[in-house]
Amino acid sequence: MSLFYDLMHDLDVKDGLATCEAPEDWLQGRTLYGGILAALSHEIACNSLGSPLPLRSIQVAYIGPASNSLTIKATVLRQGRSVSYVSVDLTGDKGLATRSLFCFGAARSSNLASRTRPLPDVDTPQVAKPFLSLNNQPQFMKNFDMLMAGGDIPLSQGPSALMQVWVRHKDNRAERAGQGGLMNALLAVADALPPAIITTLPELVPLSTMTWQVDVLCHDPVISPNGWWLLESHAQSAAEGYSAQKMMVWSEDGTPILAGRQAVAVFS
Repeated sequence: MSLFYDLMHDLDVKDGLATCEAPEDWLQGRTLYGGILAALSHEIACNSLGSPLPLRSIQVAYIGPASNSLTIKATVLRQGRSVSYVSVDLTGDKGLATRSLFCFGAARSSNLASRTRPLPDVDTPQVAKPFLSLNNQPQFMKNFDMLMAGGDIPLSQGPSALMQVWVRHKDNRAERAGQGGLMNALLAVADALPPAIITTLPELVPLSTMTWQVDVLCHDPVISPNGWWLLESHAQSAAEGYSAQKMMVWSEDGTPILAGRQAVAVFS
């Protein structure tokens, strides 16, 4: 099994360029899972900057399948005193798989301090039941523990189009993986849920994430001793074969960590 820590640690990065073989344990269908692609790209981006500033935002376009031999190339677009931008292209044997844009920014003195997304009223990890496994669930899900915290379960035709699930890495070294460390682990976790529109469906249909934007709300959270993060995904619309969803990640102590959006293709 390709453990997350080992996968990040074993990357051979030189001058913002790395190559590796796509680990089968992290596959989602015929391509690598989107969260691991973001984590790999973040690791290369960090390496290209030497001593990177805290990550503030990323944008990822999932362009094609990522499989077999991978090449990951970072390009520093701007490296300033307070803000740096890095573009990362990840290419597989079928061509360009993902293109990511990372924004790193130093902390500034500010009178503003507002966190308006408190932890929702959900079951705690101590009482939550295991997340429902689907038939033919993707390989990558075996790398996580998952507990149903609230919302609807997949394929339940539920009314809310909302999923709330506690997720943690099975590899307890994940938060120390690579130069990107905790943020590598968070990006790998944050995309673990299937698209929320799946809760409204009566049967499984192909779903594919096209784009993902993530804004970092807290880059240095208190990590739960048990490693849990609460993921929330809410499908806001579905039409013409596409769904738009908003996403959140909280630490177990209730701190909002990441906010995101995804555009999803629905083949129904």
